[in-house]
Amino acid sequence: MTVGRNPKCNIPTLNPKTIDPSYSDSEKQVAGYVSGIHFYISHDSDGQVYIWDNKSSNGLYIQISEDEQILRIHEKTRISPGTTIFASGGYRFFLDRKIDIDAQQKEEERASTDTTQILKQDSLAEIF
Repeated sequence: MTVGRNPKCNIPTLNPKTIDPSYSDSEKQVAGYVSGIHFYISHDSDGQVYIWDNKSSNGLYIQISEDEQILRIHEKTRISPGTTIFASGGYRFFLDRKIDIDAQQKEEERASTDTTQILKQDSLAEIF
């Protein structure tokens, strides 16, 4: 997954060029610190979650727990539930729980089946 101010990112942040005028100047400034694609998130077959920076100007940081110091991330790094992720200084994300791979695969299979059924129904409607 991608995270950044590009609206095509899986997790888009505010974009200073398209931000609503009702936002404050400081909120607009913070939005500008996030790159188009600021960082990536992925997981392996065991559900372990990894993040890495996309060579952003303002960096990617994590805090493993409230008691730990904030660390800058440069390479692909494994994170665990309870980790706080900072895109530059302005955006904060929180990894709430471990990814359940089996549940995710079942959900993807169901979505794929539903889409196939919808496509079949649409195709049949065009024939008749």
